[in-house]
Amino acid sequence: MSNFFEKYINGFIETLDQIDAADFQRIQHDFDPNQFPYDWVVERVSDVKDYLLNPRDFSDVETFKSTMRAKIKHFYACYSSKIPFFLFTSFVLAIFNSVGQYVKYHCDLDFTNPDAVIIFFREKALND
Repeated sequence: MSNFFEKYINGFIETLDQIDAADFQRIQHDFDPNQFPYDWVVERVSDVKDYLLNPRDFSDVETFKSTMRAKIKHFYACYSSKIPFFLFTSFVLAIFNSVGQYVKYHCDLDFTNPDAVIIFFREKALND
């Protein structure tokens, strides 16, 4: 199963790397720090606040992506062996939600399904 964790994270980072300056401006504009409730994450990830990023705190997309990439890799190293795969993927998407925003801008998904973005990344990992 660790291979799926790695594939999931790699697909997530590949998607992060596609964010350009225009996407980043849109992410900054649309960002809502209260968009996701984190109480359910804290039960398993006590240091969740160490991973949260506010895109408005960054002046350029490359610094943002570099910082997020490092935090994603650190989260993977710390939690991939401690949390079941499907819960891990939900946590990654909730914590690093700017990547999910990018997917919403660029992928033709059925957004009437609240799990559309998480399914997108899981399928990306499973089909890699």
